[in-house]
Order: sequence, then structure tokens, then C-alpha cells
Amino acid sequence: GRQTIGNAWSAAKKLVSDDIRLDAAYFDVVDDEMTAEVQMVSMSTKIADSLASGILFFAYGPSEVFSIKYLIENECAFVAKNKNDLKDTILNLVENQKEQKEKIEKALSVAKMNHNNDLNSRILKSVCEDV
Repeated sequence: GRQTIGNAWSAAKKLVSDDIRLDAAYFDVVDDEMTAEVQMVSMSTKIADSLASGILFFAYGPSEVFSIKYLIENECAFVAKNKNDLKDTILNLVENQKEQKEKIEKALSVAKMNHNNDLNSRILKSVCEDV
């Protein structure tokens, strides 16, 4: 449940420093329907910050969650979608220096293209003007 994910997340954060950024999405069915819906269509600003950091990014969560789907589609992070993927994804993250470099470069590119403050301000202003 959530407690297990929370404990695993706390342990993982202690194990890694600034070498790898981590994100974990809940696999459990969320009790609150609104929270479940938000998780399926939203993305934490921590993810955008991580992509722009120039540090390897590892995410763990089901591909139905928007942020996980986004990272997979943009090929900008090492992503494990389930327990079966976890070991191989972590080994690939640790051992594959070529892919490490590619993921960092792709993450920086995605952050610059999609998480640009100026661009986001213009989009928000445009939306507000249309209301």
C-alpha cells in the first residue's frame, strides 16, 4: 500500500544523493476519486525541475499515470512501469553510460522545449485572454 511505497521512497532517497533524481507514482487504487483522476492527468513540477537538472532521472510507476507516460514517450528518464521492470531498469541506469548520456541530453532538451518559463507564461496569458 501507500505505506510500503512511502517506506521504499524514504529508503531510496537516503541511498542516492545528487547523482540520480527519483520519482515514484502510486500503484494502489486511490481512495479519493478526485485524487485518482488528478494523478492520471497531472504532473508534478518536481519532474520538470528534475528534467532540467542535468542529473539522471529514474521514475517508477504505472504507465497509466500521466507523468510516467510523459517520461516514456519523451525517452527522457529511466522508467520502471512495474516490479518486473524494476531490476533491469535499475541495472541499465547504473551500467549503460551511453544511455545515461542520451537520457540526460534528452531530458535537458525536453525541459527546454516543454518547461520553459517564458513559453508557459505566454500560453497562460493567451488562455486568460481567451476567457
